[in-house]
Amino acid sequence: MRAQVTESAKTANPKSYGISESRKFLHLKLFIWTLKVKWTSLILIASVGERLVISFFLSNAAFALIGPLTSPRL
Repeated sequence: MRAQVTESAKTANPKSYGISESRKFLHLKLFIWTLKVKWTSLILIASVGERLVISFFLSNAAFALIGPLTSPRL
């Protein structure tokens, strides 16, 4: 009996149960914005990390090339 009452209440006013359409849309927009922010931050972190790694290897290569030229000869 209670299930029938609940079913009829849902069909009479479907927006009173669950999330309204505007809230669903808002949640979807918030979710998409969060994904964009996460991907943007990951890309920025990766590009900065890549630059650091490249500069580290370049500086090591430069020291490896210049080091023997500047060291005192024995």
